[in-house]
Amino acid sequence: KFSKEERMFIEKLFQAFDTDRSGKIDFLEFKILARKLGVEMSDEELKKSILAIDADGNMELDLFEFLLWLEGAQAEGADPFSMLKAKIKAQGLKPLNNAQIEGLRECFNHFDTDGSGSIDVEELG
Repeated sequence: KFSKEERMFIEKLFQAFDTDRSGKIDFLEFKILARKLGVEMSDEELKKSILAIDADGNMELDLFEFLLWLEGAQAEGADPFSMLKAKIKAQGLKPLNNAQIEGLRECFNHFDTDGSGSIDVEELG
């Protein structure tokens, strides 16, 4: 279980990467989240990771699925998926400040060249 502060952090993190405000993190948003935390995973590894978390099979993670996934986060294991979970959980111990959140928005806006609120494959280059 998460403390109130950890849950608030995770919710803010989720919202920061839910760039289209759909209430779900899709494949591209999850890929950006992993990269921002310094975890490089192939598209295939990311897809497998999402499928392992995604309870309803729609290839998108809602907040409930994301929280359940992080509750099981363990630093053990050398695979990128385990490292990603551990890094997200560790980040929850220190809340993002406004400058960090703005930095994430700037990073997203850099890739969202057409201003659509989402990043498509062409924009990722």
